[in-house]
Amino acid sequence: FAATKALAEATDWRTGLRAVVRGIGEALGLTAAGAWEIDRASGELYCADFWHSSGHSTPFTRQSRMIRFAKGVGLPGRVWRDGRPAWIVDAPMDANFPRAASAKEDGLRASVAFPVLLDGEVEGVLEFFSTSAVDPDEELLSLFVSIGRQLGEFLLRRRADVALLASLRKLSDLKTALDASALVSTADAAGRITSANDLFVQISGYSREELLGRDHRIVNSKHHPKEFFREMWETIRAGRMWRGEVCNRAKDGSLYWVDMTIAPFLGEDGVPFQYIAIRHVVTEAKLAAMQVASARARLQAVLDHSTRVSIIACDAAGAVTIFNKGAENLLGYGAAQAMGRSPEMFHLPSEIETRGELLSLEYNRPVRGFDALVEPARQGGFDAREWTYVRRDGSVFPVHLTVTALRDDNGAINGFLAIGVDVSEAKAAQAALAQARDAALALSKAKAEFLANMSHEIRTPMNAVIGMTGLLLDTTLSAEQREFAETIRGAGDSLLAIINDILDFSKIEAGKMSLETLDLDPRLLLEDVALLFAVSAQGKGLEISAAIDEDVPARLRGDAGRLRQILCNFVNNAVKFTQKGEVAIRARMVSQSATAVRLRFEVRDTGIGLDADARAKLFTAFTQADASTTRRYGGTGLGLAIAKKLAALMGGDVGVESALGAGSTFWFEAALPKGEAGAVRETRTPHLDGVRILIIDDNETNRRILTDQAASWRMRPHAVAGGAEALELLRAAAACGDVFSVALVDMQMPGMDGAALARAIRAEPSLKGLKLILLSSMGKPLDGDVRFDASLAKPARKCSLLDSISNVLDARAAPAALPAARREVGVGPAYGGLRVLVAEDNVVNRKLAVLQLEKLGCRADAVADGREAVEAVASIPYDVVFMDCQMPEMDGFEATAAIRKRLAASGRRTVIVAMTANALEGDRERCLAAGMDDYISKPVHIEQLAAALSLWQPARS
Repeated sequence: FAATKALAEATDWRTGLRAVVRGIGEALGLTAAGAWEIDRASGELYCADFWHSSGHSTPFTRQSRMIRFAKGVGLPGRVWRDGRPAWIVDAPMDANFPRAASAKEDGLRASVAFPVLLDGEVEGVLEFFSTSAVDPDEELLSLFVSIGRQLGEFLLRRRADVALLASLRKLSDLKTALDASALVSTADAAGRITSANDLFVQISGYSREELLGRDHRIVNSKHHPKEFFREMWETIRAGRMWRGEVCNRAKDGSLYWVDMTIAPFLGEDGVPFQYIAIRHVVTEAKLAAMQVASARARLQAVLDHSTRVSIIACDAAGAVTIFNKGAENLLGYGAAQAMGRSPEMFHLPSEIETRGELLSLEYNRPVRGFDALVEPARQGGFDAREWTYVRRDGSVFPVHLTVTALRDDNGAINGFLAIGVDVSEAKAAQAALAQARDAALALSKAKAEFLANMSHEIRTPMNAVIGMTGLLLDTTLSAEQREFAETIRGAGDSLLAIINDILDFSKIEAGKMSLETLDLDPRLLLEDVALLFAVSAQGKGLEISAAIDEDVPARLRGDAGRLRQILCNFVNNAVKFTQKGEVAIRARMVSQSATAVRLRFEVRDTGIGLDADARAKLFTAFTQADASTTRRYGGTGLGLAIAKKLAALMGGDVGVESALGAGSTFWFEAALPKGEAGAVRETRTPHLDGVRILIIDDNETNRRILTDQAASWRMRPHAVAGGAEALELLRAAAACGDVFSVALVDMQMPGMDGAALARAIRAEPSLKGLKLILLSSMGKPLDGDVRFDASLAKPARKCSLLDSISNVLDARAAPAALPAARREVGVGPAYGGLRVLVAEDNVVNRKLAVLQLEKLGCRADAVADGREAVEAVASIPYDVVFMDCQMPEMDGFEATAAIRKRLAASGRRTVIVAMTANALEGDRERCLAAGMDDYISKPVHIEQLAAALSLWQPARS
């Protein structure tokens, strides 16, 4: 009962064995007991557990735990060998009891042992000890035999449980693995789906509810023929497993390929009652295999149909194995004639010999014959070069031959493949192309020389006409005569502008256009352009403005002349095609790095605009948006094409955003290096912090620009669009004590103009402290009774505006520093009547210099190169010549020498001031050594011109 109870409660074999040993020992009042198991590896019995009634370790207990028994040795060994119980009446006295001494020491006498049997085989031995010598008891032995059998059955059950658990665990692992990597479904005998795992649901796109109860035709792609599925069903209904690749269609219509195995479950009658399908998605592998098959088919088609390409293969020894139709056509041999022979037969022996000598030097070993054809390919990769093939009839032709090594699965070379293309026609075409290119280059050179000569031949007399017309205008003329002379001069200027456009375009087309790299201030650049067109814009009643974002660096490097040229072209067009409204110039940052910036320059107008067809024609040479514009507005159609090419030279692009009747925005981008480190656009104006300023201008763009500028000086700006609103705001501010200190007043405003507003303000006692600065169009006179504290011509430079605000608020409070700023130079009589010549090859720089000199009161002419300067000075007595040092035809140094030589005989001396992009030490000395009188560096500003004129004006007398 104790043994049965112990086994019933045991959870595993070892626990049950220990419980049986203890239970029997206690039930029979025994002293000690041991359980022995077989070590299959050593073939011995070892003590798996030992029990002693005292609960203590004794000498016999310790020896039992350490000792091992072979079959037939000791009491456990004899039971193992015999397979039946054994009884020793007095163990210490038994000669075949190795533990006799320790048993005697522990007082143990009688001993009994019995086997644990499983299917007649001994699986273990249990032994028990008493402190009394007891004779064998047959009934007790029979009980022990029964217990041994029960233990065997228990062991069998436990082993079965372990095996079952292991199987279940493996089955669970298998299911987990399948669910993770395979689409699994089951179906009944009729093929209806009874289960579907998550991956099947995911890949098919159907929900589990949509799949259950349906047959697998729900995912049929119609890719396979009916016979394919008939063979599948016949196989599995016969009780056999089926495997194959199937193309299925997901719910969304996409196709996917699976490697599918279907296994039937058979009933006792051998008929399938259920099926399981396990699928692995192989779409990528299948598509790759299909691509490989397609490539192989195409390759075979190439081999079969390549009638103009020679494909020759040979084995590693050099015997031809493939000779396609193209090789037959090119070489004149039949495939049968070439098979087994060396490819050397198709080559000039002299070429093979020469190639072998070169390879021998390269590899430092002899390379001859067939090896000269394949050695580079043998060394790795392929060899592609031009060879001369020899036809069967002895004629030769050039071929571009690519030789590749063929390798087996182990990477060993087993042959070579040579693909040859007849390049006779290509070489002939190449020669013709080279000849045509040389002819085109010669023609281009001739065209460039012709244009240069033509432009010079036209400009030279035109310069004389313009110069002499200028002299004529200095004389006393009637009104009609002056009108005629001005017309001649204007027409001459227009003709020169056209010639300059053509020459610029010619330079760009010939690749001879080079860019200068000088320090430049982008704000001053934009302001210069705005001032350049201020008179013409305001003459049409247009507002013109220039604004630059505050994050644009104050000092950059680039060709200011070419930037100005593009902007002038855009602004000139904007003014030309705008009848009312405004022209706004802007520069903003696109991107920047540590060393450079990319700027976007924009010119926006409110003019006639462009439709899509017109926009498509822009930036193309000799093209205008509409032929009617040429008749109405004039122009060559080259300006925008030149702008596009100049922008490209500066690493940028051009574009336009426009709609018919809605104005246009022309833009270009340029990549410009940053200038001096630390050159930032910053003006320190602590005296203006918190000062309230009112901006009155009916133009929204002007209000925004002036507001941003005032805010950059940390003033408190407020902008309004008209006089009435301004008066209301000024009165309210005075009433609350937060008065405005200064107001910027636009002169031309609807309703109440600037003069009327100023009178109204001066009439208000509460506004007597308000300083007024007038912003008016160039050349607009003021009524004498209107008192403004300062006035500026529009568009006003930011630095000039800052000076005016600082001066009217406090004459002693000026900006702390303005490194890049320039003060406006007024027109005065100091330079009046001076005749000045500008020699400058850049058309915009030339035009700007002339306008600046005219603003200083000079009578200025301009020429485009040194040769023209020499001829102009010879015919007109100029007081000062501003001479660019780097010019085509004849540079400034050569021109100066020629002028000095020509004028030496007459005793006349003209002051020559050098203008150069170089600002290096020694440049001034070089200019003076060449006969020049002074030196100014580019970019040239009006202050530099004024300083030079002031210095050299006495020389005139």
